[in-house]
Amino acid sequence: SNALSVTFKTFKSQVLSFLYPEYQEQYDSEPVWDDMVLKVVEAIGETVK
Repeated sequence: SNALSVTFKTFKSQVLSFLYPEYQEQYDSEPVWDDMVLKVVEAIGETVK
């Protein structure tokens, strides 16, 4: 899945700086990123079924 191919390092270098500062604090965490990716993959899987 393409969602799994985006690493935290990529997210942090290409996306994080464009978020509002309060969101930057929230999402500047690899465990938070991993959890979000898993939720997206699960949601996509549920819509495909």
